[in-house]
Formats: sequence, structure tokens, C-alpha cells
Amino acid sequence: MTTHALFAQMETKLPWDFTLTYGVRQTWVNSSMSKANGWRHSIMRKNFGPPPNTTETSGPDDVGSVGSEWDSHPVFNVSLMWQGIENLSLRAGWSQGFRVASLADRHVLTNMGGGTILPNPSLTPEYSNTWELGARYSGHGLNLDAVFFYSHANDYISSERINSNTSRYVNVGKAYTHGMEGSASYDLPYGFTPYVSAAYLRRLYDYGDFQTWNTGTPTWTGRAGLRMRHDISKELEVTGDVYARFASASKYEGRSGTSTRYHAWTTANAALGLNFGDEKQYSVSAEVLNIFNQKYMIAGAIYEPGVHANLKLSMSF
Repeated sequence: MTTHALFAQMETKLPWDFTLTYGVRQTWVNSSMSKANGWRHSIMRKNFGPPPNTTETSGPDDVGSVGSEWDSHPVFNVSLMWQGIENLSLRAGWSQGFRVASLADRHVLTNMGGGTILPNPSLTPEYSNTWELGARYSGHGLNLDAVFFYSHANDYISSERINSNTSRYVNVGKAYTHGMEGSASYDLPYGFTPYVSAAYLRRLYDYGDFQTWNTGTPTWTGRAGLRMRHDISKELEVTGDVYARFASASKYEGRSGTSTRYHAWTTANAALGLNFGDEKQYSVSAEVLNIFNQKYMIAGAIYEPGVHANLKLSMSF
């Protein structure tokens, strides 16, 4: 799969503290699957737990398909920002989106967690228009940001449940999404910053002969915590973050009559790191995620890991 794009953007300063930004992007995508073979092996379990009840193995003819596609489309964007009050900015914008299905979406069968996702070689590109209205304040240690959005997509690419173990990638005729995102933080002495961010989202699928608000998308998601950044010396900095992530319950309802409920979940997490070097360009950090070993699933996917730890090394240049 090869993607080429050309992008141009301009910014114009207008009277009365307004700034106009506008741009265009032309994208060309060449997708080609010349070979697809293998074996499908799935284990069906009751309640996602051991022991396995049955094992099904099928031949190489149903693992995928070959094919090639060529897609291209221009998209445009324009936004207007006002900064007439110190530390405050107001913004409004409109943008278009263009998304081509991946090779996996079109041609490759996948198995995850005992479930099967079927490809769909007939998928067409997704086109969307999004409108946003937002405000941001940053001053005296306080940072606030809020944005309201509305999006209308044609041929929205999503997965549709066929039964309890099988899904298939499809083009939803139209998808309408609206909601808001907000965040707040305050800088305390000694490098401590409490923060919170949350998003409210509602999405409607319209297949033409079937409509539903139950798309498996949580209405509320967010994160809240306390992060820390403290200089030990000019060449050494300590960072930390203790936070919770959460999502509300959701439900998926398909055209075939299948429905799936996803429970609400909250996880506790912690991270500690060091930045060092002449320009603090080296970093090492350790994190423990899902500390209380919550069992949860993000809509449309497999169960997320229980309690686990990660060690990260990085360098910026």
C-alpha cells in the first residue's frame, strides 16, 4: 500500500485580532494485494474463559483475497481564530476527511481473542466533513480548553457484527457524530500539576434501511490525575504521573439483530521517569498500568491486558 500526498497551507492576519488559516491536501493511494494464503484457526469459548469448547480449522481459500485499488481525492480546511483578549483564544473551523480502507480491511481475514473479522474487498473510501467551535485559556498557571464538534461521514468504514464470534468490515451509508472535548490543569509549586480531560460523544449509523445510536462507542471517556516534573540539576529531571482512565458503558446493535453490551471501566495507572543529558534529550521511564487488574474491553476489540508494566528508553534529536 503506497500513499503520496501534496499539502499546502496559508495563514493570513486579519484586522481586529483575527487569523485565518486555510489549506488543501491531495492524496493518492495505491493498494495492491498480490498474494493471500494461510490457515484460519479459531477457538470458541464460553464467556471468553477456559476451557475451550470447540476448535475450528478451515482451509486457505477463506483467509483473504487478492486485488488492487487506486484512489485519490482532494480535501480542504479553513479555520478562524480570535485572540483579542490576553491569554484567551476563540476558534471555529471546518475540515474535510478522506480515508481509504487498509489492506487488512479489504483483503485479510484476522483472528483476535477467539473472534474473526472478515475482510471486504468492496469497501469504498470514506469522505467526511467536520465543524468545530472551541475556546482556550492559558494564564496564571491555569489551562482550560473546550471544543464542540459535529461530523458527517459518507461511506463510513466500520466493522459490523454478524454473530457473537464474527464481524465484517462494511461501509456504513452515513455516520453522524457530535460531542465535545474539554481539559483543565493547574500548575502548582514544585512542579506538580493536577489535570483532567473528558470527551462526550454520540454517533448515529444510518444504513438507509436501518438506523441506530448503539454503535459500541462510549458516551463518556476521560483521564484525570496528578503529574510532576522537577529539576534535580541542569542535566537531570524527574517526571511522574499518577492517573485514572475511564469509559462509560456502551452497546452495539447491528442490522442482523445482534447486540453486545460493553461495561463501564476505570483503571489506575502510575509512571515514573528521568530525563537527562546536556539538553535532557535522553529519557528512561517505567510505568505500571491497570494496577487493580480490572477486566475490561474497549468496544469492538479483545480484552485489554490486566496489571502489567512497561519500561521505555528514548532519545530526542
